Amino acid sequence: MAENQSQQQPPQMPPYPPSYYRAPRKSSNWWIPLTIIGVFLVLVVVVIVIFFGMVSSSFESKPVEVKTNSVLYLNFAHGLKEYTKENPFAAFTGGGTPASFLGTLTAIKNAKSDDNIKGIYFRASYCQTGFAKTAELIDAIKDFKSSGKFVYSFIEVGNERSYLNALPSDKIFMPAEGILEMNGFGITGIFVKNLLNDLGIDYYIQQYEDFKSAAETLNRSKFSDSARVQLYSLLGQRYDYLLDEIAENRPIDRESAADMISRGIYTTDSLLALKFID
Repeated sequence: MAENQSQQQPPQMPPYPPSYYRAPRKSSNWWIPLTIIGVFLVLVVVVIVIFFGMVSSSFESKPVEVKTNSVLYLNFAHGLKEYTKENPFAAFTGGGTPASFLGTLTAIKNAKSDDNIKGIYFRASYCQTGFAKTAELIDAIKDFKSSGKFVYSFIEVGNERSYLNALPSDKIFMPAEGILEMNGFGITGIFVKNLLNDLGIDYYIQQYEDFKSAAETLNRSKFSDSARVQLYSLLGQRYDYLLDEIAENRPIDRESAADMISRGIYTTDSLLALKFID
């Protein structure tokens, strides 16, 4: 009986996992992603070094060789700044760094004594230059003309400032479809006092003198009498300068030029008939 009971008992199973069992150790490939990352970083560094090397090489000043029968080309459509900054992407975009105001005056002065430069071609359409810069440019071009070299200007579309810049030229050209707005100088202002009132904003400005009118657009709805006096004086000075330059450089007397401008001149045909252009 005892033997039958012992035979019916199931055999004892060893504990799981058995103390003698150990999982096989897997080989680790941790160095593969680190190698990929390292190679990628090295490539990035190499590309950056090459990029800055190309940029720095583009900044290297190279001697400019002026060929025989060259013409100095002037174009101030994008303005004429006191100084300019180097364009770091010029080597890739194909653009260059525009000349500064001093650099332009220096170029005109050097061109006067350079035998390889025969003249100046001035693209005077919508010259974005200040009035003081315009006066200095006119003086520089007049000095250039004393060498006997030619100055030709081309105006496609422009206004009084464009024409004033081109006046010292020997010849002024325009296309048949050209437009030149010649109706005198003017000044406009945007006054926001009423707008601020509608928005419930009380903008207070302390004004100490009559002609301190810089902030009038914020606390007035129109020009003050003092502001009008000084603005009329400024416009009159510029208008007189324009008439004097026309009388000096074109076959038109001052009174006739004033009468023509007061009537307004726009088309190429009328400008040519009145001898404003060639």
